[in-house]
Amino acid sequence: MSTQSHLVDPDADALAAVVESGVTGPDRCTVYPRDLPEADRTTTWLTVNASVLCDLDDHR
Repeated sequence: MSTQSHLVDPDADALAAVVESGVTGPDRCTVYPRDLPEADRTTTWLTVNASVLCDLDDHR
């Protein structure tokens, strides 16, 4: 079973980010346009290992 956490403020951003923590693999973060119809989400997204993500404030 995986767990999900939402990283993006739903009132402030055009993109949504969801981290899924799996038992057998690395945590994965998926980013997709917030206003995208659900039927189109299967083809309009980007997923990366959560371990490669960084805090923007640390790199500005």
